[in-house]
This record gives sequence, C-alpha cells and structure tokens, in this order.
Amino acid sequence: MRQVLANTEVIADAELNKLYPDKFPARVTITLKNGTSFQETVLFPKGDPQDPLSAAELEAKFRDNVAAMLSPARADKLLRAIYALPEARNVDGMSALLHA
Repeated sequence: MRQVLANTEVIADAELNKLYPDKFPARVTITLKNGTSFQETVLFPKGDPQDPLSAAELEAKFRDNVAAMLSPARADKLLRAIYALPEARNVDGMSALLHA
C-alpha cells in the first residue's frame, strides 16, 4: 500500500471542479512502467443517488462495516431485522443484535 501511495499524485482538474456541486466527478489515470495509460472518469461516485449500490453491493458494504464488531451470524440476523423494519411493531430486539 505504501508503494502505491508513494507513486500516487493528486491533481485538481479545473474542468471537473466546475461540475461540482451538481456532480461529484473524479478522473483516475494509471500509467504503467512501460508507458501504457488507462483512464476512467466518473461524474458520480458509486453509492451516489445517481449511481446507487445494488442490493448485493449494499449488503456487502454493510457486512464489511460491521465485520470488526459482529460475527457473520449476528450480522446476518441484524440485516434480516433491518429489512423487516417496515413491518416491525417495535425495535426492541435491535438493541440486543447490536451488542456483541
């Protein structure tokens, strides 16, 4: 990771900056040692309302975020409880799922 950071340069792009705040653009250019370059520009980051996460991506993000605090089994139970919230009469059981 440090090697990647050491070889990373961040440059503001005036043309992209003009699009903000209507868009949240970014451009990444990767140049290989042999000189080959790859470039990608996005106007909205993944997860933005304009480029939303799929249900599977959202669940994966949830699991990644709770992995340090909850076992996979407890994360599954909490996820099921979250999906059931619209029909829940109360949230009493949620608290127990949040405590490891």
